[in-house]
Amino acid sequence: MDDRIINELDNLDVSETEQLLSSINASEFNVEIDKDTANRIKSSVLHKAGISEAKCKKALIPKKSRILLIALILSIIEILFFTSAAFVAWMDGFLGDSGINLSFGGIVPTVFYIFMLSVLSLCVYKVMFYADSEKINIAKIVPTNKTTLSYAAYFVLSWASKIFIFVLFCRLFEKIINHSFFYRFEISSILLVLILLIAVFSVVDMIIVKLKNLLILRFDDNYKFKYKWKLSMKAFWIEILKYIGIIGYLILIIGFSVERVYGNGFVSILNGFVLFFAFNIFMTVIVQLEKRCCLQVDLKAETALSENKIEKSEVETVNKRMLLKRRAFILGLSAAASIYLLCLLVPYVVYPRLIHQKPFLETFSNNNEVDDFFERRKLPFIPERLYSDVSNVTESLFMFNKLAVGAIINKLDLDFLFADLTRNYIAQAVNSMDGNLYGGIEDVAAGTLTKSSDDYSTTNTQVEMVDEADVIKTDGDYVYYLNDSKLFILRAYPPEQMKTVYKYDFLQENLYPLELFLYKDHVAVVLTDDYIDYQLEKWYKENTSSTFVRIYNISDPTNPILERSLKFDYPYLTSRLIENHLYIITTAYIDYGQSKPGYTDSTLGESRREINYKDLFLMRGKFSDNFRKINVVAALPIDNPNGEAQVKAYIGGGGETVYVSTEHIYIVETNLSTFIQAPMEDFFHCLVDDDFDGFNFLNYGTSIYRIKIENGNIGDFDSAFVPGMVHNQFSMDEYDGYFRITTQKGKWQYASSNVYVLDAHMNVCGSLEGLAPGESIYASRFMGDRLYLVTFKTVDPLFVISLKDPKKPKVLGELKIPGYSEYLHPLDENHIIGFGKDTAGGNENFSFYQGIKMAIFDVSDVNNPKEKFVEIIGDRGTESELLRNHKALMYMKNLELMAFPVTLYEKNEKSSAGAYGTFSYQGAYVYNVNSNDGFKLRGRITHLDYFEENEYYGGYINENKSFINRIIYANDSLYTFSGDKVKATRYSDMKEISEIELE
Repeated sequence: MDDRIINELDNLDVSETEQLLSSINASEFNVEIDKDTANRIKSSVLHKAGISEAKCKKALIPKKSRILLIALILSIIEILFFTSAAFVAWMDGFLGDSGINLSFGGIVPTVFYIFMLSVLSLCVYKVMFYADSEKINIAKIVPTNKTTLSYAAYFVLSWASKIFIFVLFCRLFEKIINHSFFYRFEISSILLVLILLIAVFSVVDMIIVKLKNLLILRFDDNYKFKYKWKLSMKAFWIEILKYIGIIGYLILIIGFSVERVYGNGFVSILNGFVLFFAFNIFMTVIVQLEKRCCLQVDLKAETALSENKIEKSEVETVNKRMLLKRRAFILGLSAAASIYLLCLLVPYVVYPRLIHQKPFLETFSNNNEVDDFFERRKLPFIPERLYSDVSNVTESLFMFNKLAVGAIINKLDLDFLFADLTRNYIAQAVNSMDGNLYGGIEDVAAGTLTKSSDDYSTTNTQVEMVDEADVIKTDGDYVYYLNDSKLFILRAYPPEQMKTVYKYDFLQENLYPLELFLYKDHVAVVLTDDYIDYQLEKWYKENTSSTFVRIYNISDPTNPILERSLKFDYPYLTSRLIENHLYIITTAYIDYGQSKPGYTDSTLGESRREINYKDLFLMRGKFSDNFRKINVVAALPIDNPNGEAQVKAYIGGGGETVYVSTEHIYIVETNLSTFIQAPMEDFFHCLVDDDFDGFNFLNYGTSIYRIKIENGNIGDFDSAFVPGMVHNQFSMDEYDGYFRITTQKGKWQYASSNVYVLDAHMNVCGSLEGLAPGESIYASRFMGDRLYLVTFKTVDPLFVISLKDPKKPKVLGELKIPGYSEYLHPLDENHIIGFGKDTAGGNENFSFYQGIKMAIFDVSDVNNPKEKFVEIIGDRGTESELLRNHKALMYMKNLELMAFPVTLYEKNEKSSAGAYGTFSYQGAYVYNVNSNDGFKLRGRITHLDYFEENEYYGGYINENKSFINRIIYANDSLYTFSGDKVKATRYSDMKEISEIELE
């Protein structure tokens, strides 16, 4: 067979060629004719017949195993790239928060990122483009200088055009659906719009893909022949197929993201990666389809293209130095990016934490400085601002890469995708978690040893000899009870003749009573003129209310005499009574132009007195925003109407929770400015955290302000910082000159618990960090040189921690049981009572709380604590004020007696763990309790004569005035108090003695 035969074949017309083609047996030709000649004959014949040789001769991708390897390598490279980019943004944000600016507001890393992302996109595309080649070498994959620069411009232009089209389409879509014709917009209409959007994007992509391939083919010089990129309907349908695949991938990812909460974490991530691996295979096939459909080359080169060969002589003669020179830009860009990464990494590693300067007190020199501060916010010193803000550009860069990584590993942040719709709700949820993990007005879900006498019960307090205010007090003979806006004084002895002997409604003065103290023949009532403001969280208090104190002489309980009246400018935080010395603490935010802090004391006259400038202190070392917060501490004798009242104000720190010992007042607040840290594990947490809503390197910490008190005198000030947030007042304790505190760092799955011991100079001398990862603190209890700590996620770990050596706290033992305790109460030296909730159902990430659970823990063997006795009250929905307020517990140790109010919900056995029960009872549960016999229900007392269905809704209670809120013991009787009545019950046989209405 020679060239004449082939020339004759070239001269045949189409009809003759088709006839000849049908009679050709290609296998017989291949036996007698050499391969090269046979291929030339086939090429000529098929060309005349109008049939593409590639379609008949070659599979889309000849080596099927190669596409799997390509997709796997690309998937790994892409996830590493997006993770690295997110880490760069993370480090830049951390350094920016620390005052180190290496990015010019995030511009530098963003510019690097755009270039590197365009290079990655180009290299990935070229790998997919040459997937059908016999060999894929570096020369093919790594683009030349011209290709890199031109493609970067194309990359930015293409994305800008797509974003513009998408935004424009959304605007038009919004106008269309607002039209009256589309008032009832159905799913079919949405699908129609989606199809239209896909069609528009397919047309755009078809055009820009042509531009992309022409740039690559022109500047990379991998083809030494003429070529063109042809557009056709077939190319359009390929683009349609591409977008269908992209939408399908996103639907699967979103579906997996919703379901992953209920599945295994590793399996979920593996599913996401496999799905992304399959998506890379799909995109490789799409690129090959585009190439086969659209790329047309010179006839003489078509065979070479089909065989995927470039002349070896040309490849071998390429100078390696020239190869590097032609790709110098991408190599230089990679080197510059690596150097910049190193510049961020070094200070990130060596500068892991910034702790704020411990504040010291600075006084005003004169009244003029005080005026300047309160009127113009002028400080007598220049405050140090210890951090700067994270750039929005940097944060956006992190969020974009977080989204990319989340899509790959099945951790897609749906809240971020729909941020505009959910941002306000998220912010509200975050705000409700700031400062106090569990809400409430002040000190919740805690308790301590009760001061008790043989004759009557007293308020359940935390520290012996430090009394706490409550709504009820008794001396055994009379009861002093705040009910709504009224003060009731009742004669309790004898119980058969119980009656109201005095009643006063403070609403006559536009005041609302909060709590009261009883000391011998004096009663002090704490009031507010804005009850709504008092109910707000302490750290959100504005200076809209005042705190009032009324001190009455009750030598004759039937005729109390007002001996002293005080008014303090700011909202009430808490109070304590040590012997006869009353300590009042108020706190607020202060604004520009407000009057200087002051108070009114009837002993000094009716006029308002400003606090002396010598008693106004600025906490220097905090940063300027905190000079809007103020705490005022007042001390006065409760039994001496002429005794001097000391009042001091501390500006620069707020108050949330208070612990008071016999020697010090400790005011603590949750503070974002305490310290900056960003360990590597936090980066990975934030990268996959669904609740991540922006950088938060300024981690929560607790600011502790210690004020010395002695015999009614307010003394020296000191302070400290510790990481984490305080749960409640029982997270703190003072013992043998050391201050001990438990905090929780992080929230939800990233939570852990810490224990810190501070010496007399408020320096941390001992610590125990990282306890119970992923669990939240629910209760703390310090007893001598031990700490009992309860955390919870799905079970209740009770930790027994030794503080015998304050410098080396250590865990002695741990007990894991179902449920959790919210309040721990000492029973004796080796036993404690836990009050909380039982749990059931759920999975490894959560459980459904059920009824109230009481448990006696035996800690005689500190290394192996045991749950000795358990008592369950009711089902899901059952509540008690005791779980929120330790003062709701009445405990008489000498009688082995305890009582507390319960709102009971019960359900049938077929109900699921997550179902709420139905209301069935409200009243006082009375128990005898000891470490040998456990809990014995002595009886129940209720004030409900009936209940109406409309009083209750959705499993939650609309408070009824007949609900019991306090129980006291006196005169061998139990007295129960509610909003509308008081009932006396004989303790010996639990029989009702008498009852009076509160009108």
